[in-house]
Amino acid sequence: MVAAGTLLRSGHRVQLPDGAPSLDPIMRERVDQLLAVLSAEGATPPAADSVGARLGIPPALIDQLRAAGELISVAPRIDYPRAAWLEISHRLDLLAAAGAPSVRRVRDDLGTARRHAEAILRHWNRSRTSP
Repeated sequence: MVAAGTLLRSGHRVQLPDGAPSLDPIMRERVDQLLAVLSAEGATPPAADSVGARLGIPPALIDQLRAAGELISVAPRIDYPRAAWLEISHRLDLLAAAGAPSVRRVRDDLGTARRHAEAILRHWNRSRTSP
């Protein structure tokens, strides 16, 4: 069945070709709402765990979203949806073109709190230096 393409093999495990895990429609809608709330707040989003709790999203699912890369955790209680993080990262790249970005410049450019600016800058620096 693997040779025919009916199943995919990964080591000792086999799965259907379209067997990727997915969320049920209700939970997918809640996750989409979570991502929308976090995105709407720009560079100063509320804690994903507390928004998720209000929307009825289990903490384990929030952790899975982080592991899957849908949420980018830059510090404890500071998470960004992937699209929002890519936008922030792009803005930091533009700031870096004019000189090394400081916490103050990041804070002022993104219109965020110092706590968020420090976490953003730290995570951005780590992501640029990691392979």
